[in-house]
Amino acid sequence: MRRAATWTLGILLVTALALALALQSVDRAGVRARLAQELSQATGYTIEITGNLALGLFPHPGVSAAGVRIASPLPDQPHPLIQAKRLDIRIALLASLRHGSVRLQTIELGDVDLWLRRDANGQENWSPPGEANASSHAPPQPANPGSPSLGPTVDPTPRRLDIVDMRVHFFHADADRTWLLNLSRVELSRSHKGAPVHYDLDGKLDSAAFELAGTVSLDATRPPPQPRRWSIETTLSMKATGTRLGIQGVSGVLPDLSALSLALTLESDEPLELAHRLGVPGVEAWADVLGPIKLTGQVLGSGPEALQIKDAVLSGGRKELAELKISGSVADILSGKGLDFDVSLDTPDLGPVLAPLELGAAEVGASRLRAKLRGSVQAPRAESVEMTLSPKNGLDLHLRGDLGYSTGGFHGGVDLTLEGPDLQTVTDYLLSLRPSQDKALRANLGELKARPMIQHLLALHPLRFTGRLSSTGSDWSLSKLDGKLGPTGGDWVEVSGQAAKLWPTLDQLALKLRGHLVTPAHLLSQASHAVDAIERVEAEAVLAMSHGKDPALQDLKLSVGMANSVEIGARGKLILGDHAADQSGQLALSLKAPDLAAVGKVWGSSLPVLGPFSLSGDLTGTLDSLALTGLVGQLGRESLRGQGKYAGGGPVPVFDLDLQWAQLDLARWHSGPTKPSDEGDRDQASVAPFRLEPAQLAWLSKTKGHVALDVGQLTLSEEWVAQELSVGFDWSGGVLRGPTLEMHWPEGKLSLRGELDAREPSPALALGFAGKGFPLGTFVRWAGYPNLGTGSVDATLSLAGRGSDLPALEKSLSGGLLVEIGQGKVSARYADAVALSLHIKPDVGDVPMNCLIAALRVEKGIARTDALLWDTPDKQVRGMGFVNLPERSLDILFRPHLKQTLATGITAAIRVKGPLGDLSLRPEPLQTATDLTRGLLDRAVRVVGKTSPEISGALKEFGARTDKAFSATGLDISVVQTLLGEDVTCTSVRNKRTVVELEAYTPAQHFPIVASEKSPPQ
Repeated sequence: MRRAATWTLGILLVTALALALALQSVDRAGVRARLAQELSQATGYTIEITGNLALGLFPHPGVSAAGVRIASPLPDQPHPLIQAKRLDIRIALLASLRHGSVRLQTIELGDVDLWLRRDANGQENWSPPGEANASSHAPPQPANPGSPSLGPTVDPTPRRLDIVDMRVHFFHADADRTWLLNLSRVELSRSHKGAPVHYDLDGKLDSAAFELAGTVSLDATRPPPQPRRWSIETTLSMKATGTRLGIQGVSGVLPDLSALSLALTLESDEPLELAHRLGVPGVEAWADVLGPIKLTGQVLGSGPEALQIKDAVLSGGRKELAELKISGSVADILSGKGLDFDVSLDTPDLGPVLAPLELGAAEVGASRLRAKLRGSVQAPRAESVEMTLSPKNGLDLHLRGDLGYSTGGFHGGVDLTLEGPDLQTVTDYLLSLRPSQDKALRANLGELKARPMIQHLLALHPLRFTGRLSSTGSDWSLSKLDGKLGPTGGDWVEVSGQAAKLWPTLDQLALKLRGHLVTPAHLLSQASHAVDAIERVEAEAVLAMSHGKDPALQDLKLSVGMANSVEIGARGKLILGDHAADQSGQLALSLKAPDLAAVGKVWGSSLPVLGPFSLSGDLTGTLDSLALTGLVGQLGRESLRGQGKYAGGGPVPVFDLDLQWAQLDLARWHSGPTKPSDEGDRDQASVAPFRLEPAQLAWLSKTKGHVALDVGQLTLSEEWVAQELSVGFDWSGGVLRGPTLEMHWPEGKLSLRGELDAREPSPALALGFAGKGFPLGTFVRWAGYPNLGTGSVDATLSLAGRGSDLPALEKSLSGGLLVEIGQGKVSARYADAVALSLHIKPDVGDVPMNCLIAALRVEKGIARTDALLWDTPDKQVRGMGFVNLPERSLDILFRPHLKQTLATGITAAIRVKGPLGDLSLRPEPLQTATDLTRGLLDRAVRVVGKTSPEISGALKEFGARTDKAFSATGLDISVVQTLLGEDVTCTSVRNKRTVVELEAYTPAQHFPIVASEKSPPQ
């Protein structure tokens, strides 16, 4: 046995050595050509072997070749179909011997390039030559048919195919794009012929790593000539995108899709990256919003070149962003047509979901969407849409309708219902959706919202609106709008209308507004008599807003009912902006009241009971240019007319108002002194202090204006009828000139000039006045003492000062004051009170008055007088002293002198001194008996108390201290002696220098320049 085994091994070694020597003697070039020919005939492709050929024996017989090339079936191609630098083929020896043909065990390829190309005509270079162009590209026949063959035929399908470092280049002419697929490893294997083929691939698609594994097997139950079908089960994993694709089903011969029936499962953690790599147009933006996805469904062939999907379910989203579920079918996957899906979307904020539409929306709010999706991927339609949008600020929006989307934008419409706390919340929400757009609209709304009335309307609650939103392309419109603000009772506003464009730009908006406000005293931040007097407000208007035009209130009807039967109305059109020159608003304004007193009460002032009173006029233009025309006022039987204008387009706004009154009778205006109010006198501490601060006077620099009133005939009393009264105010550049007043009547005239210069922190003021021939009787009747006296009054006043408050102004006041009354009479009882008459009984009737002269010089707040005289035929009062305005005190010496008594030499000097709130009254006993003076003074107090109750209160305090006052002295004796010793007359006082200078003062000629180095504005 041992010897037999040794011989057997030796024989095998010798045989192997002989086979090796035989292989070395084979013609390798002939074998290479014959091998290429056999493989070409077996595969149907033209195969070339250009490199070296090596034959092997162990462990399996085989051949190795370099430079293997498979030509492209299509002509004029820049690249072959396949090119490999290395090819190893191993033969299954026993199987080949058993079947009588060459059966391949393994094929190994290395460093392979595969070029796949689809041209513009739809032809692929990987189709077999018989399908592409068999007549011109059949594989080559042997050069010499009579040459010996290699032997049995070759079966080209091995049991195992291994490829290392393979590159697949794919070019699609229609997409004009090239993909590069790098395969580091490709393994295909089967256990025997006809068994399922197992494949496993590792590679990168455009640098994205993936792994593909699965099986494919031929359906053996379909014998020829029936079309072949393969059963497929495969799994694709892409690590970078977290994508997993599972396919299981049947496929026919591609590219014919008719027999395709696959169950599909797709999951992706990063669909944005997947869509980007697949190059799906228009999907990238939505993929990022959608987040992780899972897709299941069945893909079916519906023709040679058509696919459909049935029973598909797509779910995905990030919980913090959106949760989406779509279920249904697609009639044609390749074209994206025939969508039939049910859609549900829930999101805590819809804003990021809408980001791909580039609507500019920021935070939109939580949403819930249910809809049916029809149409195509390029132009989907959302039918039976039901959507709820709930922002965090308490708003709730419900939408129902049909909506489509295409490359041009949305089209269709939805019905909406909006409920919320108030309109302020809605406007803030809409503006927040477009933080960087609609600056003009934002500015206009900002101006409106600053007004108290608008603030009140925006705060009305609750709110409910219904309407229809429609879209064509990128534009959204609003129609069938119907809404209400406020409760059923109380203040409310109703809204209806439409907008041709609501989004992204507002255009052709027409909203009809109707409202009713009850006692809206809370509309202003500060208390106001006028606001408190409002009892009702009824309004109706159409708010119109169009692109390129200023907002306007059209068809405006406003009725304001106030206390005391005062009615204010407005009708017309109001322009809310100030930029469009081609627009003009017009308002017809009206004011009606039973009398002026009722109007005065509304504004917290006192006016005479004259009426009825009405006022009407037309306001036309824009907020940039307004004109007041047709102004007509009616007071009883007397009419007021006027006109005005406003121009806001220049450096500063300009105001201009001119009023004309043909005849005005004010004889009934003053019937007596003002009575105390029912509420009692106000505490002096509650009265606002006088101040002229820069903020209060800023309008003098920021505006410019002119206001004038002309009265043809002014009746002040029966004896005082003036002609051609003119009053005016002008301001610009920080200086107010006014009031200016000129008035003439047969017995006299009046001239008044005023000026305020606010160009410096401490304003300067000046006032000049000169009048002659004033009837004293009219003034005393106005004051409530109709029988006090009569006469002709001449007066001049010239004062100038500087200060931002009253104390500072008083300290700087300088100028003069002169009052002179002559040719008149005074009531005897008043004459007794003032002149200390010795009559036991007061005189009755009137006492002729020679003159009353009072002249004061003012310097730095101190007013001094040495020209103070009241003279009658038998009585005379002379005086001198000063008034300290800053300290609120005075010190004046009076000398009452009785001309017609037995004791004509007896005189009394009375001194009034002290703070204004605590004056002391005492005699100066020079040449006067104390007891006599006391008696005269006591009598004067009693007479005054009976004659003038309004003055008696102050004199009672003086009387309580009479005894102490009589024992005091203090004035300069020489001055007192001069005052009491000189005889004076009306003429001598008029000739005093102070009086002469003041008499010569005329405001129009001598008006002082305001204390400022700056020149007055032009």
